[in-house]
Formats: sequence, C-alpha cells, structure tokens
Amino acid sequence: MSQYVKFKTQVSSSKYIFRNGKIGNFVQGIYVTNLPKEIEELREEIAAGNTYFSEIGEVSAVEADPVSRLKEDAIKEFIERQKSAVNPSNDMGTTAQSSSPVVGLATSGNVTAVTVKK
Repeated sequence: MSQYVKFKTQVSSSKYIFRNGKIGNFVQGIYVTNLPKEIEELREEIAAGNTYFSEIGEVSAVEADPVSRLKEDAIKEFIERQKSAVNPSNDMGTTAQSSSPVVGLATSGNVTAVTVKK
C-alpha cells in the first residue's frame, strides 16, 4: 500500500501547478497525495525555502479520504450514542402515558379500520 502524505499551505484555498501540468488543489489549506512525483516535488519546494508550504506527515488511507473520514466519525458517534442509550445510570426520566393527546388509545388494536370504497 502506498503512503499518503499531507501538505499544508498558509493560504486557505489555493492551487499548485506541478511540473507535469497537473493542478494540486489545496482545499482548506490541505493537499493529500500518494503519488511519489508529487510528494518529491512538494518536498523540493519546501527544501528550497518556499514558506507557503509545509509537510504535516504521513496519513492513513481513511484520513486521506474525507468521505471515509466522515463515515468513520459518524459510526463512532453512533456507537457512543448506543452506549449512552443502554447505560443504566443514564436516567432519562419517565413520561406519564396519560398525557398523550390521543386519549383512550392503548394499542393499535383499539383503532377501527378505515376502508375506502370506490
């Protein structure tokens, strides 16, 4: 598996044109790539004294892909909510069932069926 390297720029959204003509879009100041030529070129820019760029370091494939990262965060949040929901010390209080706006409705068996005749 190839490495992903994350680079940062001081400008929040900018473009870098590589020697081969490809455009690298820094979105919110971040550019992630796993292409060795792009990594080498950006490292050369930093070594040459370009103060706008800096290397953050290597990241995993999940961290490199924003959609995967959001999905992973959503799953973590869901699991935390589930843990909270089944925690016996997390008292959610009680609700009086008589305060329901539908009075006298105990089960769905008490509801009369509605049929439409054509």
